[in-house]
Amino acid sequence: MDEEERRGKKLRGRKPKTPKDKAGAKEEKVNTTDPQSKVMSTKNGFLQGFNA
Repeated sequence: MDEEERRGKKLRGRKPKTPKDKAGAKEEKVNTTDPQSKVMSTKNGFLQGFNA
């Protein structure tokens, strides 16, 4: 059952978007030399690294 039908009135606010549809969403890139490493967030920005 839809939430709006259950309550009997429209929900407030924006409808949720999928991560692909959000503003600024970029297609993920693959590191061909080391596919296990990922882009990680640090206090100084981002870097290519591992999570031990």
